[in-house]
Amino acid sequence: MVALVPIALIGLVVWYWLANRPAPISSDSYELTKALFAACNLEDPRRLEAVETLLSKTSLPPGEHDHIREIVDTALDGRWQDAMRDARELLDSQDNL
Repeated sequence: MVALVPIALIGLVVWYWLANRPAPISSDSYELTKALFAACNLEDPRRLEAVETLLSKTSLPPGEHDHIREIVDTALDGRWQDAMRDARELLDSQDNL
C-alpha cells in the first residue's frame, strides 16, 4: 500500500501536466501570435490594429481565433504587458513550430 502512494503522486503530476498543456496551434495562428507579441512588446496601436485586421481576414479554427482574440482585446484595454505575457505563453507552449 505504501508503495502505491508515490506511484499515484507521479501519475497525478503527469496527468496535471498533460491536461494543462494547450493544444498545438496552426502555423497561421502561430505567425499571427508572433505579430501580436511584437505589437504588445512595442505597445504599438498601429501594429495591434494590423493584427486585428489580419485576425478578421484569416480563417483560423474557432478555438485558436477566440484565444488570439482574447489577447487582442486585452491589449486594446491597454493591458499591454498582460497581453504580451499571454502571447508569449501561447508561443512557448508550441513544441514543434
